[in-house]
Amino acid sequence: MRPVTPSRKPFRLVFIAGLVLLVGWLAFRSARAEGAKPADASPMSGSSPAPAAAWQMKMHEISRFLGELAPFLYDETKFKDPANKTKIESLTEKLAGLAHDIDQKKMRGKGLAAPDLDPALQVISAEFDETVTRAHQGFKEGHFDYARSLLKTSVSHCISCHTRAATPGAKPVAGFNSGLAGAGAAERVRFYAATRQFDLVAQEFETTFSSKPDSRVVDLESAARVALSVAIRVRKDIGEAARIATRVSTHPAAPDSLKEEAKVWLKELALWKAETPTAPASSSATLAAARELVIRGQLMQQSPSDARGDVAYLKASSLLHDMLKKKVTKEEAADAYYYIGVCYEALRDLGFWSLHESYYEACIRTKPASPRAEGCYSRLADSVRLGYTGTRGTDIPSSVQRKLSALEKMAKAPAAKPRPRP
Repeated sequence: MRPVTPSRKPFRLVFIAGLVLLVGWLAFRSARAEGAKPADASPMSGSSPAPAAAWQMKMHEISRFLGELAPFLYDETKFKDPANKTKIESLTEKLAGLAHDIDQKKMRGKGLAAPDLDPALQVISAEFDETVTRAHQGFKEGHFDYARSLLKTSVSHCISCHTRAATPGAKPVAGFNSGLAGAGAAERVRFYAATRQFDLVAQEFETTFSSKPDSRVVDLESAARVALSVAIRVRKDIGEAARIATRVSTHPAAPDSLKEEAKVWLKELALWKAETPTAPASSSATLAAARELVIRGQLMQQSPSDARGDVAYLKASSLLHDMLKKKVTKEEAADAYYYIGVCYEALRDLGFWSLHESYYEACIRTKPASPRAEGCYSRLADSVRLGYTGTRGTDIPSSVQRKLSALEKMAKAPAAKPRPRP
């Protein structure tokens, strides 16, 4: 007779019941932990999630520290007050740490990834990192004017990134902008654009520059061009852009040259409004439309500092930035980089400075040994020479010259082989 083996069924039931209880307990703990977390610990909450949640979180933190720095940044006396030294030094140190975290040149493959492949992000993030780091070091060493100037420059880097194309806006918590009491009108407009408070950009511009004849011309032009960029590229609102242009064209403090530029903006916006609103069906169609706009801008622009072509350049660059978010060929990317470079070369007074040179370099590296790369190199070399030319002539540092020479070799298309004679 076989020995009687105890049934394993009761043990199975006990095991399964215990497993169910364990899973339920873990789920309960997880739900409690999620519920304990604030919906948005940042003072800024975007209207829609960014492609990369980690990147968005860093942007929120940067905005928070800029907001905390604002009372000192826009008040020279407070910035230099010894009583505020510890606070400012702590804020700049934290801001420098965040800037390092998003620096795509230093962190490539090591940490935080940018939300898109636009080469501008690598350049802007690296310059932001360098600028804030030098500001923090300068402040520690007592160079307060230098540090304050650099921190204001860092705001322009944020504008360069956040106004490339349609970007989710942010809603500030109560008191976030209270530190702007000492800021000028143009500084407030730039701060709102830098921290993605896009609703306040146009509102601030229209309120401050409604009819005040004592408005500084420099403030008026700077604020107008930033507000126009936000209206066209971020909000894609022709009506808002037209209101900004109208305000400039009729403002008592605006010089005749600026009024004439604004009248050209209005004509361009009227043409845009009359168009049938259809998005280009392909990358090649986008490039063709952008090329036409760039040529229009060049024909309108009477000098490098002339802003008549702003609407055309802003619209063209917006089309191209949107295109680069999708998959494109190397040829299409190189063409896009070239045209964006031309746009930013004209828009440099908006605070984009040398951004056009970065796009020309990206063009060369993307499609080397090609006619397009040669065209990008030609514009890059001209820009660099101009930047190092002064009253004593042209003096390009040897390191910059070596880089130019390497890019020239990379860009040069191979000579066509002679055909053999019949």
